[in-house]
Amino acid sequence: MSRAREVTPPPEPLSPAIEALATRIRAVRFPRIRYHRGYDRSDVDFLLRTVAHRLESGRGGPELTREVARSEFHATTVRSGYDERSVDDYLDELTDSLRELFGEPPPEGPGLVRRLLRALRRSLPFRIPRPSPLRRSNRFPPSSE
Repeated sequence: MSRAREVTPPPEPLSPAIEALATRIRAVRFPRIRYHRGYDRSDVDFLLRTVAHRLESGRGGPELTREVARSEFHATTVRSGYDERSVDDYLDELTDSLRELFGEPPPEGPGLVRRLLRALRRSLPFRIPRPSPLRRSNRFPPSSE
């Protein structure tokens, strides 16, 4: 009995702008420093490889912009690292390029969790009762001293 193979559709071709950005990310080099404060090279390289891979695989988006803008790296002084100012300047440029390609990331904040929970509650096939408000108990009446 032969099994039919599932045919996966070919990935959509990348836009020239995304392809060019991924190529620029893979080609970037930073000045190395030693015995001064700098960013750990492996942290920076990992972030840039991840961003380039996500762009090339079609998984870029506004969330990627937020991740790059909020990225943090370990600091190093004795081991060889990258110059902090050069990395920060490049990441600012990269964030601007990602914003141009994908737009602004969706807003975050305290209301985000509330909105997500509300959407989840609406999508459930059953109703979740809201908790009743707390009532003040007379168990411990105020003392009259």
